[in-house]
Amino acid sequence: MALIRNSVAQDLTRDAIVMDLADVRVQADLIVEHAMKRAQALVTESEAERLRQITGAAQLGQKDGYAKGLAEGRQTGLTQGREEGLREARPKLDEVQTAWAAALTDFQARREDLLLDARTTILDLAICIASKIVKRTIELDASVVVDQIATVLELVVMPSKLVVSINPEDRALVESSLPTLMASCRTARHVELAEDPSVSRGSCRAVAQREITAGSTTSGGEGTLEINATIEHQLKRITDALLPKQAG
Repeated sequence: MALIRNSVAQDLTRDAIVMDLADVRVQADLIVEHAMKRAQALVTESEAERLRQITGAAQLGQKDGYAKGLAEGRQTGLTQGREEGLREARPKLDEVQTAWAAALTDFQARREDLLLDARTTILDLAICIASKIVKRTIELDASVVVDQIATVLELVVMPSKLVVSINPEDRALVESSLPTLMASCRTARHVELAEDPSVSRGSCRAVAQREITAGSTTSGGEGTLEINATIEHQLKRITDALLPKQAG
């Protein structure tokens, strides 16, 4: 039992003072009774405090244990859910992987054809753009036809008579330039201009008829040379050179 402090004893004895010495025994009994009650109260309070601390510790331990269990359970659930999801999705993933592998194999097999198609498309576009640029150049500079005829004359290596077909709108310019062109060409004995609306501006077509001299054995069409110097034909030749036709 805990000892009672002196101040407590004073409180207990303050109300127990007697004037008659004969009542000392009674007074002593009262003091003892008060002391026992106070001691019992202290014991009760101590027990209550002990129970409160035990209960609080238990509640705290339960709370910590619940939080730990919740975290562990959540992690376990996530792991199980992930594994289950992978198991369920595995057939679909395998199907997608198989489809991609087949598509890649097909692409590799068709790669050359795809590249050739792409190259053809790009070149077609380039030729189309070039054609428009050339036509625009001819509109701005009509002397292009003169350069074309000069090129034709350079191709004639034997004395010949030429018939050059040109667009009617180019005739005046060609006629004014023809003397200069003839002076630089020794093989063209005679040049005749023929208007042909089907020949685009800046273009020309020429037929060179070789002159037959004494003792020549050339006959029929063997002495005829046809030269297509139209813009369209030259662009086509460029296209054919860049994209030769595939055999079969």
